[in-house]
Amino acid sequence: MHHRDVDVNRPATRTRFPVTSGVPRLERIAMDLSDGLFLGGFLGIVFLFFLIFIVISVLPLWVVFKKMGYPGWWAIIPFFNSWKIAEAAGRPGFWGLVGLLAPIPVLGWVIVLVVWFFIMQDLSRSFGKDAAWAILLTLLPWFGFLALALMKDAVYQGPAGPEPQHYRRAV
Repeated sequence: MHHRDVDVNRPATRTRFPVTSGVPRLERIAMDLSDGLFLGGFLGIVFLFFLIFIVISVLPLWVVFKKMGYPGWWAIIPFFNSWKIAEAAGRPGFWGLVGLLAPIPVLGWVIVLVVWFFIMQDLSRSFGKDAAWAILLTLLPWFGFLALALMKDAVYQGPAGPEPQHYRRAV
């Protein structure tokens, strides 16, 4: 039968199984179920990797905070932890909030990197480390803080920021 020979006035015959897009209904339900299981499994794996990332990020910072004499749970409070890191390095606490400038394209990123490098330089000196540690802590903070947390000889020695300026008053 040709498509031109189809009688449009005759009602379509119904099959036993309703067909949608060439797939019977039960098979379509099974496909939807398997798609859902796949999506759920995928999201579960993504969530697991997210948890691992959080633990790898927070745990070393927690240990470094304990070494600095602060409660470890301060490490999980956003912005406050940066404020305390800046203070522990001997810089004003508000320097730790420089990360808020990051959404500013290019100039904000440069400012954040430069200021964070100064903070990390003082923090590395506070732990008795050299300038190479400042580069590590600035560019790869996950590895830097993990190394500071695991090293036995990395002992916090107090703020190593710039010496306070003493000005003589004019007579």
